[in-house]
Amino acid sequence: MGRGGVAGASVLLVLVGAIAIAQHLPDKKTNKIDGSIVERWGDKFGTDLWHSLSQATRRESIQGQYDNSPELKVEKVDGFSLVRSMAAEVQIMMQHKIDAIKRIMELAENIALDHKYDKERGARLAEGRYYYINAKKLNVLPEGGSSGEGDVDRYLSQYRDSSSELYAPGYSSLVLTANPHFSGIPVNTSHSSVHVPTNVFDGEPKVINAIDWSKKLDDTFKDNYNRDPSLSWQYFGSSTGFLRQYPAIKWLTYDDDPDMYDARMRDWYIKSAASAKDVVILLDTSGSMTGLRKEIAKHVVLNIMETLGEDDFLTVLTFSDETRPLVECFTDADGEPELVQATTENIAEFTEAVNNIETEEIANFTAALSTAFNLLSRYRSGKARGGTGCNQAIMLVTDGVPYKYETIFQEHNQPRKSVRMFTYLIGREISDLEAAKYMACDNMGYFTHVTTLAEVKEQVLKYIPVMARPLVLLREQHPVRWTGVYADIEDPKTSRWLWNIRERARQKRRTENYRKIMALQREKDLHPNEDGESGQQVAALEMLTRLNDKGQMANFLTYGKWGLKDADIEKLNKEEERKERLVREIIDAKVEKWSIPPKHLSLAFREAQEKEGTFKGYKLMTTVSIPVYNKKNHTSLDVLGLKPNEIKNPFGKVRIAELLGVAGTDVPIAQIEKLIPPYKLGVNGYSFAVNNNGYILYHPDLRPMFQEILKPNYNSVDLSEVELIFNNRSEEPRQNDSALFQMRKEMVEQKDGVCNLTVKVHMDDMKRVTIREQHYFYHNISNTPFTLGIVFPDKYGKFRVSGGIEVNDPNNRQPGNGPSSYLSGDQWKLHPDWVYCEYNYGGQADRMFDSPETNMVHFLKRLEEEKNRFDWGQSRVRPLPKCQGNRAYHPDCMKCDKELVQALILDAKITKVFEE
Repeated sequence: MGRGGVAGASVLLVLVGAIAIAQHLPDKKTNKIDGSIVERWGDKFGTDLWHSLSQATRRESIQGQYDNSPELKVEKVDGFSLVRSMAAEVQIMMQHKIDAIKRIMELAENIALDHKYDKERGARLAEGRYYYINAKKLNVLPEGGSSGEGDVDRYLSQYRDSSSELYAPGYSSLVLTANPHFSGIPVNTSHSSVHVPTNVFDGEPKVINAIDWSKKLDDTFKDNYNRDPSLSWQYFGSSTGFLRQYPAIKWLTYDDDPDMYDARMRDWYIKSAASAKDVVILLDTSGSMTGLRKEIAKHVVLNIMETLGEDDFLTVLTFSDETRPLVECFTDADGEPELVQATTENIAEFTEAVNNIETEEIANFTAALSTAFNLLSRYRSGKARGGTGCNQAIMLVTDGVPYKYETIFQEHNQPRKSVRMFTYLIGREISDLEAAKYMACDNMGYFTHVTTLAEVKEQVLKYIPVMARPLVLLREQHPVRWTGVYADIEDPKTSRWLWNIRERARQKRRTENYRKIMALQREKDLHPNEDGESGQQVAALEMLTRLNDKGQMANFLTYGKWGLKDADIEKLNKEEERKERLVREIIDAKVEKWSIPPKHLSLAFREAQEKEGTFKGYKLMTTVSIPVYNKKNHTSLDVLGLKPNEIKNPFGKVRIAELLGVAGTDVPIAQIEKLIPPYKLGVNGYSFAVNNNGYILYHPDLRPMFQEILKPNYNSVDLSEVELIFNNRSEEPRQNDSALFQMRKEMVEQKDGVCNLTVKVHMDDMKRVTIREQHYFYHNISNTPFTLGIVFPDKYGKFRVSGGIEVNDPNNRQPGNGPSSYLSGDQWKLHPDWVYCEYNYGGQADRMFDSPETNMVHFLKRLEEEKNRFDWGQSRVRPLPKCQGNRAYHPDCMKCDKELVQALILDAKITKVFEE
């Protein structure tokens, strides 16, 4: 409807209402209004409104055309069959990603096997006689480059002006082009680039040799991209620390913000590098652990916890003369310490507690080690619920071990050595390292001596390859791992830091206001002498009334003012929003630098930032990864950096079981959601997915941000937290429900099923709540830890209107009366998130469209031109005839949802009446 039509309808409604009221106005002398008169007013106004709107909206004409359309029919939907087919579509898409990383893994293992180790390569790098594409030392060339330059002069900086800082040793040059498929970030799809963490030296022989052989992965990266152009970032994270990422990008660095990214600390790397594990951290809090030693010990514990994921279980025990749990509430019913899941919330509890430890007394190692072994034994034997029960380790953090404690290890860990022992010896002054070395080496662990804060992370990470050895020894088995949902931000700690800034400011205001209330209660003026109705008494009574009013108290705690009305609160909220916008400008500056890849590189992000309020949030994704093993059974002492020993190693060889690294690729959550067509779910229907821990992968009520800041636990939201069960016998906002928990249990165990629940659903931006009975259908997604669910409302949700114009019918393709004629002009819009038709790859300019409407018109014209030759495609996942098998991608590869497009054309034909 045009603007004139809307205005006309509005005037008509006002006139009708005025006439209806005028006809029934009571006599001026009458004071009372008869209830029957008011009822007639309502009936008259409702009837006139119905007729007026029916005429304005052409209701009868449109309804008649739908009723007389033979193409349409009402069908009952089989929810379980639908979710099963949708899960299969998602599984096919995810299998393509798994196949891609397997190809990376296979090539990496083979080229590492054939690689010739060169211990002088690092020296040549420093001298400028060797180079690799370092993402931090990348000079971006304009597209096309300077005229007359050859490839060598253009890309290899060491052959250019060596006196320039830009072309110093280690620098290289590439042309980067903004690519819409990679969020508008400038990339080079012909190369990969390497990110080296700040705490890793790329000239170290083992590091630079791994960088050298891994550059041969570029061919596989490009081949994967050609096979499946929907593929996102591909990468190989090396156990030596560097990350090789495809396509190549420039990694922005800042003087005021050090580069904190280390791939080995990310969930996708940790999950693949070692299997799920039970970890007990023993933290020495005896009197000698003071000063720098205490700080180093705390950072060791924090870094160990950073390497744990939601599949791991841990506890932290402090010991001096007694052994106690670091967090008192992490105990069982008998007060004994227990393992807890390494979730974001639990790690935060440990982090807060470890920052507040006090040191005293003398360390009792016997009691501490016995407690740790007994704890792990309970989980290994099944006496305690939870934990993994298999891959177990004790991490001992201390400034000195006086004895070897052989009897304890013989009693608890012999002969099977079920628990690995890792010892972290803290401090420079320690001369006796033998006992700590014995504990670790005799119990299949690793010993490290940490002397400075700067080396904490690198020393902690050395335990991961050791924990990976059982998998490496199998070699032929490469478990595929999937992460939970996470945002594209460089360091997970960033979101917690930003949230803490906001929370601290809010809590500080509330605390200050609370202190004012306490001061008021202590004031003597609130208890005046009884000398009549003095003004002092009246003021005191008013204040006492306010202090007893819960609403007044709540408003004062939040806003710091008494007697606020709704209008006052609204005004204060707007002022608060204005202040927070200023804070967000500062935060956004940080976010630009902390996202991966940096959002500052994204053209789309910069354009969005120019428009106030257009920031839609971070890009949520999951990552699939796979470990890469060294196929060599032995290596030389040179590679390990060891001195020759003719007695112990007469042949100069050492047996190894080495993890080379982890290969992975990102899968945007939006890519999964695109495979679940909303029109098939109907009005108020929706889909969701959970992982093997019951955490939401995506859900309509997953709200990861608050005021443009990521919530600290956004990636560990449980299904039971977003499906709110209605119970008319309870007024609590959330309560336990056996049916909900049974459904959650079956989804975690990847069982298929059906469930009916009555839930509370919020509407109108959480201003209203309605009660709705819903039907849940769920099915596992094969070869992944995820389970897909769909939800239908009761009654009407079980039925769908299906059908549309058959575009292959020649009668529907008459000149000037084809599908595109129904969608001419600009008085129509499509749902921005629904996929009608699209090309498989959006990276080419002629395959990009500025709006869904332009995109649709393009395909409708192709449909008319190609007629019966138009190929809709055989799958929503893997297009398509020209892109199947091992053939390279073709620019015309596309996919169209025939059912949705034909229904769209019928809707457009019927509603074209508005243009008459």
